[in-house]
Amino acid sequence: YAHPGFARMAFKLAGLGGFQFLGGATTECMIAWNDDLAIVAFRGTEIKSLSALREIRTDLNAIPLAFPEGGRVHKGFYKALEEIWEGPARCRLFLESLIKTRPKRPVWFTGHSLGGALASLAFARVPSARGLYVFGSPRVGDRTFAELTLNRPVWRVENANDPVTLVPPDVPALGLNFVPIGTLVHIAKDGSIESDRVVLHLREQGQ
Repeated sequence: YAHPGFARMAFKLAGLGGFQFLGGATTECMIAWNDDLAIVAFRGTEIKSLSALREIRTDLNAIPLAFPEGGRVHKGFYKALEEIWEGPARCRLFLESLIKTRPKRPVWFTGHSLGGALASLAFARVPSARGLYVFGSPRVGDRTFAELTLNRPVWRVENANDPVTLVPPDVPALGLNFVPIGTLVHIAKDGSIESDRVVLHLREQGQ
């Protein structure tokens, strides 16, 4: 959520001298790197920004859409990623070039809220990526999509007070089949860290 100039300085102070800002109408991506590591971070919904209405529409557009790599995913999230992945920002081409320059350098993806959803989709598109951390991320796709991230380091951090992590729901009767991915790190209401949480199952009528 920081200004690119501030983010560049912060990454540089952390030892990541390389920096690239990629912006679109709906979201933004920052890539920082050094010889040993690359981090790809997606910004989430920014309510106070001029693009807030577009971002909220993106969040609500939960119609399932075929994902090229497999499964079905949230249409709004997919379209938002495509805007920056293949659009004028050319995120895909930049990442491919960065990886080609140093193939063994680990690449990590991360994001918060909407940014977590976009990071999940991008991570699934980069098989060589080392791992993914998402914070307060909504669900992105169905079980087939989730399988694209199996046997890869993926952590999702959820706060018990955050309803965003529970949507879109997994309700087959309504054509919604959204499931979480990765290993859960759950922050309970008392601040304790748990590896599980209470799950509410929505069943079809008559079951």
